[in-house]
Amino acid sequence: LEAQVLLYVDERFSGYEALNRLKKLCDAFDNITLNRVLEELFVISQVVWQNDAHDLQSTAHDGLYVAVSHADGDKCPRCWHWDVYVSSYNVCERCSQVLSVGQWTQ
Repeated sequence: LEAQVLLYVDERFSGYEALNRLKKLCDAFDNITLNRVLEELFVISQVVWQNDAHDLQSTAHDGLYVAVSHADGDKCPRCWHWDVYVSSYNVCERCSQVLSVGQWTQ
């Protein structure tokens, strides 16, 4: 959960079309993003898309470039994800949304 993955993908990547279809599917929902899906799939805190492959490592898959670093921000005490956003509850944005919804249902 402490990782941030920087990604660049071009048309040579074998999963390029599947990634685009997944993004379109995510875009059809209000609160689901491709980044959130990949963060959950990779069990990391942040996915950051890059405009080019500069400073990224090539992979065994043509057209896929990555770099891994420590996630930005602070560790949320509720979910342990790292986030630059800190709410009035002193938790990440995702947890803040969950906690604020919980207040309305009481």
